[in-house]
Amino acid sequence: PTIAFFDIETTFSTQPRMLTTAIMDGHGDAQLFDLVKNSSGDWLNDRDLAVAVRDALETYTIVCGWNSKLFDVPVINGRLAYHGERPLRLQMHVDLMYYATGQFMRIGRKSLESVSTFFKSPNRKTPLNPAIWDRADHGDMEAYDLIREHNLADVAVTRDVWAHLAPHIRTIHRAG
Repeated sequence: PTIAFFDIETTFSTQPRMLTTAIMDGHGDAQLFDLVKNSSGDWLNDRDLAVAVRDALETYTIVCGWNSKLFDVPVINGRLAYHGERPLRLQMHVDLMYYATGQFMRIGRKSLESVSTFFKSPNRKTPLNPAIWDRADHGDMEAYDLIREHNLADVAVTRDVWAHLAPHIRTIHRAG
């Protein structure tokens, strides 16, 4: 089976648009999808980005994210539906956030930053504030580069904590 770690970055709104998505394979090779490379030329149109991300994620047997069952996948599917595209059809999906809390272990907060600090991850999340997202959303390329850097860091950290959390996974269900 092939495995990928993924994360999306979006606008701050009740109906978020996708800004970037990073996908890292099990070997640590990362691929970045964004509105510059995956766009129809309209900064406000994330259709091509959502379709490219869907198609890339579907090539993996297992995809892993952080809070991906309640955020990333629903946002991707919401954007695909908005653009009249078919939904994401994952083979298997693991949301690692659930293995850092509850019945599996008590290590503090379940944020990716907290968990990666606990496990002394060699990669670190990059701190950003909402103003950076707002500037990026309005075409500020310097701010957008920070969002992309943050996105890549998130998937690297998710891949780092996989080794610590995977022993708690007993079953990986087919995605529904």
